[in-house]
Amino acid sequence: MKNTRDNTPKIHERNVWSQGFCTFVFGRVLRQSKLSGQLQKEIRAKMSAMVAALQKTQQADGGWTYDKGPSESFLTSTILAGLISIQEAKVPVPKDLIAKSKALLKSQSNPGNYVAYQGVPKALDTTAKIRDSAGRSVQLELTLLQAGGGSVDRLAAAVETFFKYRERLDKVLRLEKGCHQRPYRIGTFYCFYAYYHLAQALERLGGDTRKKYRPILVDHFLKLQKADGHWIDSKDHCGESYGTAMGLLVLSAPEWADTTH
Repeated sequence: MKNTRDNTPKIHERNVWSQGFCTFVFGRVLRQSKLSGQLQKEIRAKMSAMVAALQKTQQADGGWTYDKGPSESFLTSTILAGLISIQEAKVPVPKDLIAKSKALLKSQSNPGNYVAYQGVPKALDTTAKIRDSAGRSVQLELTLLQAGGGSVDRLAAAVETFFKYRERLDKVLRLEKGCHQRPYRIGTFYCFYAYYHLAQALERLGGDTRKKYRPILVDHFLKLQKADGHWIDSKDHCGESYGTAMGLLVLSAPEWADTTH
């Protein structure tokens, strides 16, 4: 929970990933689990402290970044989803914290086309760049839909684009050599995170889109599973525990994905 800016001289906010993801998880825990009164109170206090921590690192453009410069779409989507999750669990979240981040994502939204990793893209239809952004487009549109600023049609367009270009991610994944391997220049440790949001998106869309793509997704992840049962998408960053957790979340999405928004 502690912001890196609080305890190091270098501005480097990579822990906002875990902050955003844990708020999402604990929001679900508070809404769906039967917790003792004391544990419920402790978690709510921790989540209120998390909101305060995220307020400190939200940028002027409404989003969040690793280091310096414009906010990252992928990172901001993660944090906004977490804020919505705890807000739905009745943890107080300032309106501006959500409104400003939602406005940034709306400005970055370009379903079916290029979504910049950082800032708002100048060129929206560059085919080579669309391949690289197929994963974050799904997450961005899913989060906007959950936040009340998106649409089912935009999410469906992003899903179609993901499957059109997913071989780009899969080629990177097969490298299993860590971050930003040439010639693809995509971090391998983002691949499963993209598929995780895709699994949620398919449950949210349902209908013909889910019927068409869910079997492809399940078959793909069963083939990626190693002989001893684990999954991995980055050896030098996240390891087998992360890969296995994400693989299980992808395959079990029908049991936990929220389809109510």
